[in-house]
Amino acid sequence: MAAWVIARYLLPPTVPTFAPLTALVALQATVYRSVRDCVQYLVAMAAGAALAASLAAVAGIHGWTFGLLTLIALCPGRIERFGQQGTQVAIIGFFAFSSGQGRIDKRL
Repeated sequence: MAAWVIARYLLPPTVPTFAPLTALVALQATVYRSVRDCVQYLVAMAAGAALAASLAAVAGIHGWTFGLLTLIALCPGRIERFGQQGTQVAIIGFFAFSSGQGRIDKRL
């Protein structure tokens, strides 16, 4: 829409129709990739936090459970659905595991 409005004021009357088409063709892959990466990142974050919370709730916070979390959380990084965001499962899991102190809600 912005491409059409700008082209309407800057170019001859027959050209503005092509401006949105050109913008769509040029930006389609970029917008799709950004949305896809964002969704993959959110899913990876949720998986890491859920994994850390589950492990901490079941086994508590210990050195060996952190090692187990590391082994388990690195496996989803190989899953193609996470794309380049697969390592975020482990990273978010580490932060959630160590900052949560074995509890999902500090008020409990």
